[in-house]
Amino acid sequence: FPSHDISFGRPADFTNGVGDFQLEVNPGNTTLNVNDAFDLTVLIKGNGNLNLLELPKPNMPAEFDAFTPDVQDKISFSVSGVAGTKKINYIYIAKTPGTFVLPPFSWSWFNPKTKKFESFTSDSIRVQVLGSANDTETASSVPIKFQLSIPQGRTSILPPIYTPFYGSFSFFAWLCFLLVS
Repeated sequence: FPSHDISFGRPADFTNGVGDFQLEVNPGNTTLNVNDAFDLTVLIKGNGNLNLLELPKPNMPAEFDAFTPDVQDKISFSVSGVAGTKKINYIYIAKTPGTFVLPPFSWSWFNPKTKKFESFTSDSIRVQVLGSANDTETASSVPIKFQLSIPQGRTSILPPIYTPFYGSFSFFAWLCFLLVS
C-alpha cells in the first residue's frame, strides 16, 4: 500500500478518515415539543477505513441533552479493500422551547485517490421546539429507548456475542501448556 504524509494541511474536523466517501445528513422531525426527541442521522458510505472511523460530532446547542449515538455498520472486507456504510443516529432531547438554528455539520477525510483532504459540510438545520420550559415529564413518560444508558464506546447494551480466543489469556495458557509438554 502506498503511504501518504497527511500531517500537512490537515483540517480541524479531520478524525482519521481515509478513503473515498460520500456523506448524507438527515434530520428527523424538526418541529417538536419540549422533552421530545430530535434525531440526526449521518450516513457515511464508500471505500476506506469505515471500521476505524472516529464518530464525527455534531455541534448542538446546550438546550439539547445528548445521548450515546446508535451506530450501525454494514461493512465488507475483500481483497480490493474495505467498503460499505456507517449509519450514525444521534439522539437529543429538547429541554427548552424556541427556534434553534443548528450549525452546519462538517467532516473531513483524506482521499488517497486524489491525494487531498476532502470535506463535507451540510446546510444549517432549523429546529422549532414548542411548549414551555415548565413542561416536565416523569421518567416513566419518556420512552424506554431514552432511559437506557449505553456505556461510551459501545453501540449496544448487550454483551458481545463473540470474544476472540486468539490473544486472550486462555490462548497463551494453552500455548504455554503445549510448549512445556
